[in-house]
Parts: sequence; structure tokens; C-alpha cells
Amino acid sequence: MEKNIKWVFTTGEFAKMCGVSKQTLFYYDEVGIFKPETVRENGYRLYTYLQLEAFSVIHTLREMGTPIKEIKSYLDKRSPDAFISLFERQRDALEETLQNLHRIHQMMDAKIELVRRAKEIDCNTVKLETQPAEFLVLSHSIENVSDDESLTILTEHLNLCSRNKLPCSAFLGTMVKREAILNAGCSQYVYFYTKVSVPPADLPVHYKPAGTFATAYHRGSYESTAGTYQKLLAFLNENELQMGAYSYEDGLLDEITNQYSEDYITKISVEIASSGS
Repeated sequence: MEKNIKWVFTTGEFAKMCGVSKQTLFYYDEVGIFKPETVRENGYRLYTYLQLEAFSVIHTLREMGTPIKEIKSYLDKRSPDAFISLFERQRDALEETLQNLHRIHQMMDAKIELVRRAKEIDCNTVKLETQPAEFLVLSHSIENVSDDESLTILTEHLNLCSRNKLPCSAFLGTMVKREAILNAGCSQYVYFYTKVSVPPADLPVHYKPAGTFATAYHRGSYESTAGTYQKLLAFLNENELQMGAYSYEDGLLDEITNQYSEDYITKISVEIASSGS
């Protein structure tokens, strides 16, 4: 048969070889980016073996999100140089996508481990622990601002993190000044922060030095931390320790992991001032 000599395939056969549906081939024909080799008078579509490579390239571009218009523009003026230019652009876009996926993968691994540890936490004790140095990208100050202003600042901070491809809300925390804790016995936030492993250039970064911290785990809503701060202050007094400049609040279990706010867990780390400070 002619089919065996020229390697000609029906729409269904060609679609099966390419791992797509017949509707995909119909659609590509309709929008003008991939047509059958021949269409018989009765409307019967035929594709050839030599079209497999062209289809693979076009379908790969579509899977990458390349617009139909861009693919058609290339096909209308195709040349070796145009092919190189198109593929270099798509390769660079793919590299950026892969980097973003790698960041997401790292974030998910860290979040999984964080939640696993949080499930085993004893929220009834206060203890001293040595914490490593960390870099914190800070928001604008939220000290003594209204709720609406605080929301605006948080939104700006999240947008800043997104533009700079930082882990964003996955590692979002808040800083509290010593004076607010000592005077009010509860938290009054001064900054939002996002933890980063490497300090990015041209962003407001707070260096949290390695050192000893008094830590407690607060179970409940973010607005009910006063009792936990009182426990921390009592612990400091009992052990004749002086509080450093800030405390740091990191959400471990929150809205995304728990249905009710009374089950949220927040880690509160209070700096211990070094002797003579």
C-alpha cells in the first residue's frame, strides 16, 4: 500500500504516536501552526513521518506556554537564524522556570520539616537555646501604625519578596522591641521579616547574630501572646538574665495547617543580652 511506502498516517494514528488527542491536531490546524500534509477531497487528513519532528517542536513550545501568535509568526518567517533566536529565548525562560521550581521545592521541604517538628513541641516550657546567625529582610516599620497601614506595609513587603524571588510568606515572621515587652508585657510588632540564607543586595536586611535565646512556644491566636510573654519574663527574672533588643516570632502552625486559631503555634525567641550590654 501507499501508506507503507510513504509512511502516511491518519489523524488518529499520528496523534497516538505523538501522545496527544486528535482534537489537539484539529486545533493546531485551525489556528495555523501545524497542518496535515494533505487533505483529501472527502476531508480525510493525512500526516507523514517527516512531520513528527516539526510537531514535537511546536507542541513543546506550546507546553512551555509560548503563545500561538509567536509560534505562527516564527513559522511564517522561519529560518535557521529565527529558529536559534526563538529557542534561545525559550531556553532562557525555561531556565528561569526551573530556578523558580527549585526554590519552591526547597521551600516545601523546609515547610514539611518545620510542621513535623511543630507537631512534637511542648508548649508548656521555656528554655534556653543557642540559635545560629540569620539574615532577615525587613519591612518598613509597623510600630505605632494603624491596622490599615500595617496591612499596606505587609503587602509591600510580600511584593518586594516576590520581585526578588525570596521565599516570601513561607518564612514570614515579626520582630518585637524589648521596651514594648517590658512596658506592656505583650507584643507590639515593629517589623515583618522574611528569613533568607544569603543577604540580597539593595534590600533592608537585619543581621540577627548567633547567640543564646530564651524560647517559648505559644499555642493560640496571634493576639493572645501576652501570657506567653509573661512566662518568658518570669523565666528571665528567675535566671537573672537580661533581655536583648528584640524578640522574634515565627509561625510554625498557622492558618494553612490548622482549622482553628487556638491550635496555632508560634515560636517566640527572646534575645539574651550579653554581660555588660
